[in-house]
Amino acid sequence: QICDLKKYTMRMQKSVLDKMFFIDKVFDPFSNIVDFGCANGELIKALQALFGEYRYVGYDINAEMLSAARKNVPSAEFYTDWNEVKEDFTDSLLNISSTIHEVYSYSVQEEIEMFWQRVFESGFKYVAIRDMMLSDSEQMDADAEQYNLVVKNEKYADKLKDYETVWGKISTQHDLVHYLLK
Repeated sequence: QICDLKKYTMRMQKSVLDKMFFIDKVFDPFSNIVDFGCANGELIKALQALFGEYRYVGYDINAEMLSAARKNVPSAEFYTDWNEVKEDFTDSLLNISSTIHEVYSYSVQEEIEMFWQRVFESGFKYVAIRDMMLSDSEQMDADAEQYNLVVKNEKYADKLKDYETVWGKISTQHDLVHYLLK
């Protein structure tokens, strides 16, 4: 659950340029860019402004985000149901930016397997991935030095409060890294 949609999207917009890393690395022609986990469509909007020749499709499970995306980029298509996405994947680039860790954090094993099946068995011409993952070995207590640098820093008190409202207190290294990813 996202507590403050406006704050969340503002933070996500800061990394839009980084999320375009793939565009100069694909050379064979393709027609569609499918943004998996498109949120409010800000990445699609930025890409479309620079690369208007592509058809843009956004997918996200959050209906509120997609409502914002439709307003933000009315020329793109947006879906909350993956099965409704009917683009020719063999002529498409699938962009997965900052969503794999979300899939692993909030999905059961069957949903994770379905995610990877969609990624690698749908026939996409290109798949661009930008993400970080947590290791299962991170279930030990949070490193005291890292904890103090990050959690006890007054500068980030509002961000910590937002995180703890949803996820609870940080006690393990996993919690600490999850907080940093958020």
